Parts: sequence; structure tokens; C-alpha cells
Amino acid sequence: MDAAPQPQSVPLAARLLMHLDIGLLIVALPIFIGAGLPILGWIGGSAVYVIQKLLGELLGRSAAQADDVSGLLGVMVGGVLARGFFVALGLFGVGMLNNDAGASAAFLFLAAFTVYFTMALVLRPYKAQGRTK
Repeated sequence: MDAAPQPQSVPLAARLLMHLDIGLLIVALPIFIGAGLPILGWIGGSAVYVIQKLLGELLGRSAAQADDVSGLLGVMVGGVLARGFFVALGLFGVGMLNNDAGASAAFLFLAAFTVYFTMALVLRPYKAQGRTK
């Protein structure tokens, strides 16, 4: 009896690169402390980034379960708009508490998103082959 062919495993380097954006958030904490930047900026930027990333994952799973194209597009477009508003309001809220914290939170968010977007483009062949989640 032959065993079913197993998909090739994703290399460890690719699995680590998928989470490089979260690594950036962790590495940024000592930088914030050493540079004397407001910790509220790190907390706010990291929290907004992680929450919007989790929302995106939940919306992606919900869209994958949609029965028709209009349901898929409704979830994805609505999700993108909702996540954008959440990010804007979250960063604006941090800025209302402390101007410097708001600026550093926005910078941290944009840095993490840039790393995520770059890694999504680099690792696209793995997703296209269905070898990653």
C-alpha cells in the first residue's frame, strides 16, 4: 500500500521570514528604550499592527468560505476599509494622548507593514503552490 504523497515542507528560513514583521516589533522595544522614545508609541504601534493583522487573517478565512464571488469581494473590500479605519483611529488615538508617541507609533506601524508586504512578495511562490497557510 502506497502512502499518499506528502507536500514538500516549507524551508525553515521561509517560515521564519513569514513572521519577520513580528520580529521587527520585538526588536524595536530595546531601540525605543535606548533612544528614549515614548514606550506608549511602541505599545500603540505594536498593538494596532498585531490587531489589524489578526483581523486580516480572520477576514481572509471568512472570505475563503464564501459561496460566491460577491460574498468574497464583500468580505475582502469591507475588511480592507474597516482595517484601514481601525489603523487610522488607533494611531490617531495614540497621537491624541502624546504627539511624540503618535508619531513613533505610526513610524513603527509603517516599518512593520513594509517588512510584511516585502516578505509577502518574496514568499509568494510558496503561497501560490499552496505550501503555506
